[in-house]
Amino acid sequence: MVLPRAEFDLITSLSVPGPFSKKDPSKAEAEQLRKYLIPLSFNEPLSRKAKEQHYIQIYAAIVCPTIVFVIVDFSRLVQLFITSRDQPWTADDFQVGSKVITN
Repeated sequence: MVLPRAEFDLITSLSVPGPFSKKDPSKAEAEQLRKYLIPLSFNEPLSRKAKEQHYIQIYAAIVCPTIVFVIVDFSRLVQLFITSRDQPWTADDFQVGSKVITN
């Protein structure tokens, strides 16, 4: 998802703790898993739940001066796999069946 920087800054200024975990009753995990309130002004007036508060989870963001690229997940099912190498990536590395891409 790509957002204007001003919208990203507005959304991230409205953070609340995420869900509590049975594994961590101390609420520490909820503090780390922040969710962000989407301003009601962003809701479409004729949508089904226009007057309800909605949330978004932002897992990663590349913040540029005027726009922001974000990875969001509304159901908390996203998984990120990061691979680093000692040599530069090539276009062939991203082809299906390459030795680098296993899935």
